[in-house]
Amino acid sequence: MGQDILLSQKFYLIKRESDNFSLLLILWVSTHFYNEGF
Repeated sequence: MGQDILLSQKFYLIKRESDNFSLLLILWVSTHFYNEGF
């Protein structure tokens, strides 16, 4: 029972981290192209 909760928490953390990473990537790409003059 407790194992499932730990697993779901781990997957939630991984998903949240990947969401933050994709957001940062989008921000970096947009600012990079903006600085290049698009």
